[in-house]
Amino acid sequence: MKRNPIVKRIALCLFIMMGFTIFLLGIKAPPGAEINQKLLPKIKEAKSKLQMGLNTWNAEYLKNARDIFLNVLVKEKRENVYLFYYVALCDYRLAAYYFISNNMKEAERHIEEGQKYLEKAIEADPSFGESYALYATLLGYEIALNQERAMALGFKTYEYSDDYSTRKNIHSIFGRSIFVGIYIPFF
Repeated sequence: MKRNPIVKRIALCLFIMMGFTIFLLGIKAPPGAEINQKLLPKIKEAKSKLQMGLNTWNAEYLKNARDIFLNVLVKEKRENVYLFYYVALCDYRLAAYYFISNNMKEAERHIEEGQKYLEKAIEADPSFGESYALYATLLGYEIALNQERAMALGFKTYEYSDDYSTRKNIHSIFGRSIFVGIYIPFF
């Protein structure tokens, strides 16, 4: 199917205008999102392994991705909200894997680890909405593991959700949920 040349030109103009607008407004990644450019190949490798782990449902790829993100986090030597988030995303996927595999001990370990990294991400950038969404999902997993604590854990979600209306700068990745995909444009 050939595209109409007029449509191509309009799309190109819109793309250029959008880039120019971003340049003029000085829109950039939120605080704590900047990354050492030398670490980008490792981040891309980790994202690739994470995607491969999801595509093949292979825990080794997911563990590999998590380890790479952790190594980048150590090399970065400062708090980075997206690296915390990605480590937690790996933990979330591993928890799901172990849940389905009926290995509740490993699922619980990854739920707890993911929550710790999400708490760090929320502390680093309270306006990054994806951290709250993933934290709530991990709380749901924790409730599934500890049903006797459901009431207490259910109320804990309010700590992370009750004041969204007062937060002026909540943002997420292009407004997408973590359930749509794992693409993050800032890396």
